[in-house]
Amino acid sequence: MNEIICDNLVFPECLRWREGQLWFVDMYDGKLMSVEPGKPTETLLDKDTILGGNGWLPDGRLIHCDQSSRK
Repeated sequence: MNEIICDNLVFPECLRWREGQLWFVDMYDGKLMSVEPGKPTETLLDKDTILGGNGWLPDGRLIHCDQSSRK
């Protein structure tokens, strides 16, 4: 059975599962988000830019790509 866990997204991209949460960027809305089943979606970063990806460094720090500034 399928279940909608979040909606009203512009262009979700770069889905990653980590520590019981789904992490992703809403690329053209400039948001880095996470959602845990049964809980509300959390916006961790909201920028006026195009985001291109997310991941973690070996020490656990979360990183993201900013396509607009190529960083």
